[in-house]
Amino acid sequence: MVRRRADSGGVLSTEPAWNDRNLREIAAQLESGHVFAHIRASTGSAVQKTNCHPFRHGRRLWMHNGLVAGFPAVRRELTLAVDPLVFPEIQGSTDSEILFYLAVTFGLEADPVAAVASEARSRSLFHSVDVSTLRHQYPDNPALHVLSDDARLVVSEPLGDLRGAWREVPESTCIVVHGGREELRPFTPVAPAAATADGVN
Repeated sequence: MVRRRADSGGVLSTEPAWNDRNLREIAAQLESGHVFAHIRASTGSAVQKTNCHPFRHGRRLWMHNGLVAGFPAVRRELTLAVDPLVFPEIQGSTDSEILFYLAVTFGLEADPVAAVASEARSRSLFHSVDVSTLRHQYPDNPALHVLSDDARLVVSEPLGDLRGAWREVPESTCIVVHGGREELRPFTPVAPAAATADGVN
């Protein structure tokens, strides 16, 4: 039986995904129009489930690849800028989770691009052009054969070197995928102080 939910669900673990039997068992029983997976090493915070990505607020999921330079020095200031209404949802100690709740504070639900515009320079991301190209590159990978043709993968490093399979997401750009098409939406980073001055507290 598949239960449909209006919001998102998640499976979090500190174990490597490729060794997680429970993840394989659960994944084999689920269907979803959108699947987000995030595997990364800690950049200094404690390795615990509450620090695992993705973070969730309602139907929004957040994965962050990178780190906030000098986070211990600005952690208190950033944390206090989070809307008091969503502050109790913070469970972990990562810079990524604080960035997520700052985005929620600055209007993630209404305008995701504007909500993340206060982030500074980040590492590059890449998105797949289409799944059929990846199937050609990795014919023995069963995971690619269950993905729909309109699926897109967003990764921190291209998987393989097949020409045309991956496109870099430019700096200060969001990628929106819908119905097999991707749209790149550039944004101009805004200093948090400027966002506060515009009436967002």
